[in-house]
Amino acid sequence: GEPVDEITAASEERPQRRVAIGTEAVLHRVDQADVVVFLDFDQELLAVRQRAAEQAMAMIAQAARLVGGRGRGGRIVVQTRQPEHEVILAAGRGDPSLVAVAERDRRRPLRLPPYGAQVSVSGEGGAALIDSFGTVAGVQVRGPLDGRWLLRAESQNLILDRLAEVERPAARVRIDVDPLRV
Repeated sequence: GEPVDEITAASEERPQRRVAIGTEAVLHRVDQADVVVFLDFDQELLAVRQRAAEQAMAMIAQAARLVGGRGRGGRIVVQTRQPEHEVILAAGRGDPSLVAVAERDRRRPLRLPPYGAQVSVSGEGGAALIDSFGTVAGVQVRGPLDGRWLLRAESQNLILDRLAEVERPAARVRIDVDPLRV
């Protein structure tokens, strides 16, 4: 048997053994690998996140950097039930534009970035900031959900100009323009 290190987001140390298994955190704690295996990658491909495909492609790109490409003998293995998914096709062909085109076609009709603007507001002072924000023509305010509000508009300027005018609450507020996770 080969000893292994288990790596998760909570792990503080870099792996010391030849084999490391774990969550996405492994990709950020290892400098080089001969093989990277993604088990049940459908969890990433089909995640209920508006940037799921983009983030899945980024994980494969990170794995490619670790294995150093085919010239060095590196391998990436992806277990999926979605072999025709644009991320899998793009990775296999080495053509990330397949993901970009599919994402463009999904995002444009939904007015998701870059075809619309999103700003998330959270923190202890989030409710007070949203109350002060008020109603602005062309801006939708959604939430709260898990202590977070989502502001949507056709233009970031509509949201950011109004946020610049609003008095800041005493409590902390986090404003995230084009948030990674919505």
